[in-house]
Amino acid sequence: MEKTVAFRIKFLLLLTFLSSAGLAAQVKISGTVTDAGEKPVSGAIVFIENHFSEADTDENGKFEIISDYLKSGDHITLMVHKKGFTDKALEINISGQAVTDLKINLGIKVAIVDEVYIDKIQIKDIQEQKPFAKSDIDVILGSPESSVLASMSYLPGVQQVGETGELSVRGGEGFETRYLFDGMLVNNMVGANIDGQAGGSRLSPSLFREMAIIQGGFSAEYGNALSSVVRMTSKDVAPSKNLNFLLSPFSLDTQMAMPIKAENKQSVEVGINIMDFDLYARNIKDDLDYQSLKNGPYTLTGNLFYKNNFSDKLKFRYFSNNSFTRIDALALDIDNPVQELSSRVKNLNYFNQATLTYERNANTKFFFGINNTFNTDETLYGKNGNFLLYRKDFNITQFKTSLNKKLRKNTFINTGIEYFIENSDLINGDRSVDYLNNYAGLYTELTTKLYRNLYASIGARGEYSWLVKKANLGGRFDVKYLDNANENEVGISYGNFYQQPGIVYNSNMNDLDFSRADHSILYYRYKNNGRNFSLELYHKKYSNLLLYTSQQANYDGYGYARGLDVYFRDGKTFDRMEYRISYSYTDAKRKYLNYPDEAPFHLNSKNKFTLSANYSLFDSNLLLGAFYNYASGRPYYNPGLGPDAFNSERTQDIHDLSSNLIYSFNVKNSAMLLIFSVSNLLGNNKIYNYTYSENDPYIRREVSPMYRRFFFIGLNIAFGLNKNNDLIDQILKRK
Repeated sequence: MEKTVAFRIKFLLLLTFLSSAGLAAQVKISGTVTDAGEKPVSGAIVFIENHFSEADTDENGKFEIISDYLKSGDHITLMVHKKGFTDKALEINISGQAVTDLKINLGIKVAIVDEVYIDKIQIKDIQEQKPFAKSDIDVILGSPESSVLASMSYLPGVQQVGETGELSVRGGEGFETRYLFDGMLVNNMVGANIDGQAGGSRLSPSLFREMAIIQGGFSAEYGNALSSVVRMTSKDVAPSKNLNFLLSPFSLDTQMAMPIKAENKQSVEVGINIMDFDLYARNIKDDLDYQSLKNGPYTLTGNLFYKNNFSDKLKFRYFSNNSFTRIDALALDIDNPVQELSSRVKNLNYFNQATLTYERNANTKFFFGINNTFNTDETLYGKNGNFLLYRKDFNITQFKTSLNKKLRKNTFINTGIEYFIENSDLINGDRSVDYLNNYAGLYTELTTKLYRNLYASIGARGEYSWLVKKANLGGRFDVKYLDNANENEVGISYGNFYQQPGIVYNSNMNDLDFSRADHSILYYRYKNNGRNFSLELYHKKYSNLLLYTSQQANYDGYGYARGLDVYFRDGKTFDRMEYRISYSYTDAKRKYLNYPDEAPFHLNSKNKFTLSANYSLFDSNLLLGAFYNYASGRPYYNPGLGPDAFNSERTQDIHDLSSNLIYSFNVKNSAMLLIFSVSNLLGNNKIYNYTYSENDPYIRREVSPMYRRFFFIGLNIAFGLNKNNDLIDQILKRK
């Protein structure tokens, strides 16, 4: 398995979103499109004006649109476009959760001299910039772990770092990826971990209607990130009451949603998760001969989500997530294998966020947000009762306000300002650093149609850090061509991206600097009728990277990452089956940290291939998932070869085959989901790196997951909800 079981369990608990998926405030619109002779019209494009939702008619002229953005009482304009016919517009009032059996007649076919251009493509769609977006259901489809981070790792250019749980994107460090929750920064997305074993996502995918990763060339709105951003957008007000339990041999997860007012105006959602991993650890032997769990992990997590739609224009959200984790572990001293080393990890994390969105009209939107993260990580290392303390406390508050406004027919502006106040204390044995850092960012971005099918986004972002005592200014642009059907997209993007440094104990605090990465990207994307394809070529140039020389730190490091990403997703070819394929080639080198010269980047696998598929069996009651993940070996430094061969050797390739089963059934008025998953079925050893003895360069130890395989079984109960087989149908989006 990719991550140590201790932290992966937490995300398997997040499978509770399955029980509420059928309760999502979705609206279904379906019907048939015909010509003047009442013959079905295939390949017609049906879309909702000013929304992202669309569908193509099949050979019988039928279409179905499922939208998370609509609700009962909304008024929409449904557009139908087919080359050779006059475009059709229908005004529809949404009543309930479905508008079905629409009969749309396009009339008599017309002669064409040239294709009539229809501006189906909205400038707001261009602004959104989300080539890889996932719903909560996509997360369970995307990986056996059903977590935000693990699901993203099956996308091209994204690798989950086995020993930390972070996302390395296109040859970048894990901290170069930033996470946004409703537009606000999540400062500590990855949970607590012990040495060499991965943590996992703190936030459940069940919170979000959409999670999108942008691997590079992202908007000027997002700063302090060198490689990528992950944007997570929360769901709307809960439409009805529900109470869900997920039970496993070592955990209990409870989720409850309560609408406060009718017509989907207010709701409160409460969740509690308790995990005690001792039962698993005591009965299933781990696979490492030098490291084991002594107690735990123990995790207690609680969250509260209050949502209030004061009106269709004014919406308020308050979210609170609080967690405590403790892990006790033992390891053998690499230089004295009979000597046990103890470690005790404690983590306390509080995250609170409030946002207010005001849409004055369809062309003007204001946003206001504030959040605060308080986090304490404390680790005790030692032997024979003598312990060394590592402790990091930080308290970060963010303020943000933005305006998104239409300036003229085909031009929108997105502008805003954000301000951070950070207070951090770090202790590492007898060394300590205390610092206060204020950080400000100001951005403006214009998105416009240059001519017919040609669009451009041009932006600038300026930042100032009181810690670095410097400012930066970066420009970003994206130019793309989209065809009339919004099926084919070709574009190029470029941008300058900056990130503040982490604190280094032996650095001169007066010589800090921003690290910089310049992105150049050429891309092609195709989307039509349940199929998606993308191809991207990129080059990323690094400068001002942290570098250690003669026991002194500076920011003279540099490097590059370049490569190719390919992705294909098909939910149409095979009945009741969806599959996804991705391939990445990444060449990454740096002069960085303790690298004596430019050398292969230690987290990068040159070749990565993934294949995942989901298939429903036995009249949709059983969903089978299969997942294969291949990654070529990572570079590592063998001190026995000397500095001239720095990072010249590579670990063995990784092959991971995993699977899960979800069985849906009903007991009286309650829906049940029986969940079973096995990670790394073949039990292949995953070696991420090696730890070498300081006394003998020929003594080394593998850095590998504590459990090669991981087994999970759980029962999810949704009280008072009889879903029958609708859930799995919804998962595969097929009937």
